[in-house]
Amino acid sequence: MSFEPQEPITTPEQAIDVMMEHFDYNPDFIYDASLNEYGNFDVRIRSLSIIEDGGSGTVGIWEVQPDGNRFEKGNVIR
Repeated sequence: MSFEPQEPITTPEQAIDVMMEHFDYNPDFIYDASLNEYGNFDVRIRSLSIIEDGGSGTVGIWEVQPDGNRFEKGNVIR
């Protein structure tokens, strides 16, 4: 399933918005995005509750393309 934005995804904030919507604005998740070598954004998703329990909190890393398509790059719970 892909997100269909009106305009291309060109900022980390827009990539985060795509993933926030994908996860139904889960209040336990925090997001961090950076541009990767392919011109897409890597979005790291962390869980506040896992962080509070002493872990890194990482629950997944997703790649968001300018057209709004997204792909899970890694699914690690730590």
